[in-house]
Amino acid sequence: MTLACALLVVLTAPARADDPPVALAGQPFLAYPGEHIVLDGSASYDPEGWDLTFQWTQVGGPEVTLIHPDGPHPEFDAVEPGVHSFQLIVDDGFQASEPDVVDVIVVDPEIGARAGGCSSTPGAVPGLVAAGLLVPALVTRRRR
Repeated sequence: MTLACALLVVLTAPARADDPPVALAGQPFLAYPGEHIVLDGSASYDPEGWDLTFQWTQVGGPEVTLIHPDGPHPEFDAVEPGVHSFQLIVDDGFQASEPDVVDVIVVDPEIGARAGGCSSTPGAVPGLVAAGLLVPALVTRRRR
């Protein structure tokens, strides 16, 4: 009579924490038409230290063409005034982050001239002061 022995070996991957990566799209800022803009998602991170992939998408404002939307520093040329919103999602190869959004407010350089500029005329609201009061209301950083 012949006896057969079988040996079963099970290999498992090391346990991995389940914390998702964190996308940080940067702080909102002002720009003027004609400027070359570089966004900065380099502060994004993975709690376990895994390498990240980046995906930037425009989610609002006058349409622009993003150069290098799959890297930490995408670029575009500001052409039209308006609030341009960009969403960043990072992925560590296991799961994706929650999106983070940054706004780039491209201001019309003529707005100060039409609003009276930096006039010292009594009763006039200087355009730059008015813009300074309005911009903080427009600049919002939000997570989606």
